Amino acid sequence: VTRRSVLGDSMGGFNALQVGLKTADFRKVAAICSPVMDLSPWASEDQLQAAIERSRAWAYDRRTGARLVPPAVTRMVSIARQFFPDERAWRTSDPLALAVRGKPQPTRFYLSAGAFDPYVNYEGNELLASQLRQGGYRVQWRPQWGGHCTVDVKSLGAWLTD
Repeated sequence: VTRRSVLGDSMGGFNALQVGLKTADFRKVAAICSPVMDLSPWASEDQLQAAIERSRAWAYDRRTGARLVPPAVTRMVSIARQFFPDERAWRTSDPLALAVRGKPQPTRFYLSAGAFDPYVNYEGNELLASQLRQGGYRVQWRPQWGGHCTVDVKSLGAWLTD
């Protein structure tokens, strides 16, 4: 019996979501702190600012958040725009859009994100977990107390080996 799994963190988590949502090649997909937002990289500055302000990343320490969160989101958007030259290209790879297309594959998902991730990944991953469940996928959502790439190694290991 072939049991293919893929695991990635940060941009690797985004890539793991791509193969897990576009193909049926993997039984399990683990995406740790994947850069998932409910906005495209082509959202307006006002939309991005609103997403930053409503994120949990600010909750830990407003002084630190003011210094770390806006530049982190700006970096993430800049990187994404290099890979996705326009809104149409983005929609072909947006995990939130892919999660609601077509019928679900038997792929199982493990999603994890830190509540205080300065890249504002928590909310998007939480929404993705909900959308995947609504679409019939099996999902383990593991929100974490911490910043970027905080992961519960014990639960991840148990999930990968079950």
